[in-house]
Amino acid sequence: MREIVAGRKLVEYRKIKPYWTKRFSRVQVPFLLRLINGMRARAPEVTIVVRALRTNRRSGYYELVLGKVTRVKYWSLTGD
Repeated sequence: MREIVAGRKLVEYRKIKPYWTKRFSRVQVPFLLRLINGMRARAPEVTIVVRALRTNRRSGYYELVLGKVTRVKYWSLTGD
């Protein structure tokens, strides 16, 4: 998540499985993706725009092309 917030990670990957196939079939690009790091009540989270969604059958992954970070919550630069 640190790399996403810093703008260095441009693609997020999800394994091609029925779980993700069903969820991605319900959205239209662009959409907002909320990533939460952990289960704590105040776990660090980031909301980011997904600009494109690609299916890479060769690697077996969905590729989510990341755009602008719209919200960062419960985040510190030290990662605490």
